[in-house]
Amino acid sequence: MITPRVSDGKYIVPNIHTDIKIEISGIVKDVATGNEPLPSGFSVSTANGLLLITAPYPTRMYLTDTSGRLILTRQLPSGDTRITDLTSGIYILVLEGQKSRKIMLR
Repeated sequence: MITPRVSDGKYIVPNIHTDIKIEISGIVKDVATGNEPLPSGFSVSTANGLLLITAPYPTRMYLTDTSGRLILTRQLPSGDTRITDLTSGIYILVLEGQKSRKIMLR
């Protein structure tokens, strides 16, 4: 069994002394996402297919998939907004006037 190296997550095949062909399948890259607060009082979190956005003032949001296709645009009120009608996947969230961020829904 091959396991990832703790220091950097790379898979290393040890003790190879002759030419051989090795095929490995089923390794899925862990995509980094964050649920930390955004600057200016915004926060974004995900849990069980739910996207929760907290905005300190009304703003517009844009949600795209990783190929850039616009999935959803919505005017958000100040306070909490829960979005539940999304499929699992990786999205790019843009809140007007803020940096874009990658989110993952499971």
